[in-house]
Amino acid sequence: MNEIYRNSVVIDLVAPILDPTRDKIDQYLDLYVRGGITAVGPTVAIDHDFDETLRIFTKWYEVIHRRKDLMVIRRVEDFDTAKKEGKLGLVMHFQNSVPIGLDLNRLAILHALGLRVVQLTYNRRNFVGDGCTVPEDGGLTDFGRKMIAALNDHGIVVDMSHTSIRTTMEAMESTQKPPIFSHNNVNEIHPSLRAVNREQIRAVAAKRGVVGLVGCEYFITSEPEKSIDDLVRHADFIAEEVGTDHISLGIDHYWGHAPHASIEDQWTMYNYQIDTGTWDPSTWPKPPLKHVDGLETPSTTFNLADAFVRRGYKEEDIRKILGGNLIRVFSENWV
Repeated sequence: MNEIYRNSVVIDLVAPILDPTRDKIDQYLDLYVRGGITAVGPTVAIDHDFDETLRIFTKWYEVIHRRKDLMVIRRVEDFDTAKKEGKLGLVMHFQNSVPIGLDLNRLAILHALGLRVVQLTYNRRNFVGDGCTVPEDGGLTDFGRKMIAALNDHGIVVDMSHTSIRTTMEAMESTQKPPIFSHNNVNEIHPSLRAVNREQIRAVAAKRGVVGLVGCEYFITSEPEKSIDDLVRHADFIAEEVGTDHISLGIDHYWGHAPHASIEDQWTMYNYQIDTGTWDPSTWPKPPLKHVDGLETPSTTFNLADAFVRRGYKEEDIRKILGGNLIRVFSENWV
């Protein structure tokens, strides 16, 4: 673990592996602690309804009560507190707006529970707009504009990952505060429905937002040999287009990937996601599924700093990518 990484506030904003209803939650949390992460964004809910989401929050607070090395991040100042006290901060994150339903008054309750980032869609169409696998791409709905206004009002960050191109562009026009792509790589480097293109990157930068690098190898390169340096190529593209102020981390570690899941369990999970329409086989490859070499688990996240050093990034820029840019976005959103 190099000095730059050790002294930085490191934020991995996307962590579906952190599910408090799963038996291995403590093991997964320990991987982030060993990886020197300051704060991580658990995926609290995706397609869950409001009642299910409240039960998951209840489970989270049971874990937090039991583990004194955890804290919920509610204010920007909490990142420094977590770093100084050696605690793992939790930035509560939804990977869909479905758990909110049609009652935007629920945002007050969810904000009080710690919710600070909401992704608009997850691949499919919902009341807010179209996901990235919807070929018609109908864009943001009238309710979607109301949702974004309510998120802005409550100080909750608008996240456009898994969302269609038109919907993201219209969302960026609608939001009054910096939005983000929490976990997206670059389409021009490796084409995917889950990736963002040059136009989207320029638009989110114009709104002072960020694009988070995702570590799933199938979103990085089609080359047979895949490494963490291939991921940095995506950062290079963003830096060349809009500068290093608009790059962050959303590594997206998942309990359904190796080494956390056996190949049999991966196939069971994959078939379920395809059968339910949550995943599109044109976007998600078949197992085996894993993160790129160098980011196999959260415990190896520090390898990113070394990769940026090898590529010639300045210390100031590495610190921004590791967490500083997200802190800026949060400071302009959170109330």
